[in-house]
This record gives sequence, structure tokens and C-alpha cells, in this order.
Amino acid sequence: MDNPDPALSRRKPDRRYVAVGGLALAGLGLVPPAAAGGPGAGRAVARPVALPVAGWNGPGSLLSVRAFPSRHAAPRRVDIWLPPGAGLRSEAAQGSHSLLVMQDGQNLLEARTAFGGQAWDMHAAALRAAGSPDQAPVIVGVWNTPARRREYLPTDMERALPQDLRDRIAAANGGPPLSDGYLAFLADELVPWARASLPVSRQRADTLVMGSSMGGLISLAALCRYPQLFGGAGCLSIHWPLLTDAAAYERGDLQTGRVLAALDRFMADTMLRPGGGHRLFLDRGTEGRDTLYPPYQAAMDRRLAALGWTEQTGLRSLVIEGSGHNEASWRTRVDAALAWLLLG
Repeated sequence: MDNPDPALSRRKPDRRYVAVGGLALAGLGLVPPAAAGGPGAGRAVARPVALPVAGWNGPGSLLSVRAFPSRHAAPRRVDIWLPPGAGLRSEAAQGSHSLLVMQDGQNLLEARTAFGGQAWDMHAAALRAAGSPDQAPVIVGVWNTPARRREYLPTDMERALPQDLRDRIAAANGGPPLSDGYLAFLADELVPWARASLPVSRQRADTLVMGSSMGGLISLAALCRYPQLFGGAGCLSIHWPLLTDAAAYERGDLQTGRVLAALDRFMADTMLRPGGGHRLFLDRGTEGRDTLYPPYQAAMDRRLAALGWTEQTGLRSLVIEGSGHNEASWRTRVDAALAWLLLG
């Protein structure tokens, strides 16, 4: 895990901009979240520098914050893809690009960092979905940490489980969920920084979150926890079973009925109701680990329908025949998610 840069706590506020590789890179400073329109208004947060990633040869620009500091979660790398023609900006300006915050950031843009050498090629997908660089979203890819399963397991779902299943998950994951802190990091620190430093819109409708598997779980939770901040969530191959220990798959010990009862309580108590202009995209494949998900997605589709979610009110839920649970599969499916979230 990367360590935070100690200079973040020592350097004085600095509004200088340094041209690097044709980009205007903001110096470190203190930016009130209120200026960025995010939660936690009134508390200053450190603004790290985003530097160009060496060796990037794709369209647009790829920047990285090596160890993004946080009061709520462990520091981690954050990658930023800017469409062609876009650059960093002063917080005084208003951007026009949508902001797409994505989990498992190391898998999104470069094969050399992606799991199994298979990246989502999100830059290409963003340009296809938008039709032009001016309309493409800015992608902020948040790398996971060794505590991924703890950070991506929504506390509201975990607390609805029977205690023996909570204990089982904690034993498999190395401890209880850390997702409350991770979600606070996204909402109180990362999105305000992005709105202050990147050429993105500050409108809720243009602020989106996306992930796959457990990253899909936490993206759904982000929309439910912060509906005033996020306008939509893309959730591919959501890991609805929640259990992560080997026995869950080797012996088929998924405790499906009990987990579904917990998920139903989450939906009843926590799930965002339609009518606020939010958009939600769900999908699953039919191969690999996605073969576990049909009863869960069917049950969740029924619960969402009972809450009033339809395609007319903002929900799209798909089954993609022949697709699986891996980066190569999600690369072929993300276009549909982007089209729903960006274009309606």
C-alpha cells in the first residue's frame, strides 16, 4: 500500500499552475469542499497534485495521484483520464464534462496494471459513448487496496445479515466492513477535489459512479448513501451473494435464502426510490461466477419494481448471454452502461 506524501501536511496553500506535458497542473493547496459543492462543506481538505503517467500512448491524457490522502480511508492511487483537448483547471471555472468515478481503477485504462493484463479500455468506451471528445466523461479510477473486500462490502447490507454470516464474512475478509469510511472518502474528499481540479460539471446528474462485482455493490451503496451527490450508478455483475469465503463457491454454501432476506431488508430500508432523476444500470452475464447470480438479480429486479423502478423511471437491468465475470467481459458490456448513464 502506498504511504501518504508527508509534504501534503506541510506545504502552504499554492495557487500556481505549472505547465507539464501541455497540461496545467495545479499546485498543492487547501480547497474548502463548499467551493466544490460536495458534502462536508466548511472543512478544508488537502489537494494533491495529479501528474502525467509515463508511457501513456492512448487518446487524451492519463494522470495519477500516487497516494491520495484521506481522513476516512487508507491512501491509494487514483488515476484520471481526461478526454482529448481537456486539461486541469482553476476551481473558479465551471467544467462541462461528466465525472465518472470508478472502482478498481487499476483495471480500467492500462493492460500493464490490469488484473490478468486485461483492461476495460475505458477511454475508448467513453469516446464511443459520447460521440465526441467534448461530450466524453472524465474518468477517475480509484485503485483498490488489500482491504478491497472490506471496503467494498456495504455496511447497510452486512448489518442486515444474521450474526453467524456476519462472523463468517469477517473471518474471510480479515475484519468487519470498512465501507462507511470508503464511501465518505469518495463523497467528502475525492468528488470535491475532482470538481475543484478537473474540467467536470458540478451538477448531480453529471456525477456518476460505476464498478463491477463487489465494486458494483459499493457503487450501488454510494448512490443510495449520497443521492444528493451522485446522479447515477453503473453496477456490472454485482456480487449479490455477499459471501467471499472459498466454501461459498467450492461447496455451493451460499446461504441464498438468508442473504436474499438481508438484501430485501436493505432494499426496503435503504434503497433509493425513483422520481429524483437518478439512473441505475445493472447487468450480469451467464458464464463463470455470474452463473451464481440469477436468483439474486431476479429477486432484486422484483424488489426494485415494487419500489417503482422501471426503465421509464431510470432503471435498466440486463442479462448478457455468453458473458462472464472478468475484465474482458466487462470491457464488452460497459458501452451499454455508459449509454444508459450518459445519454439516457
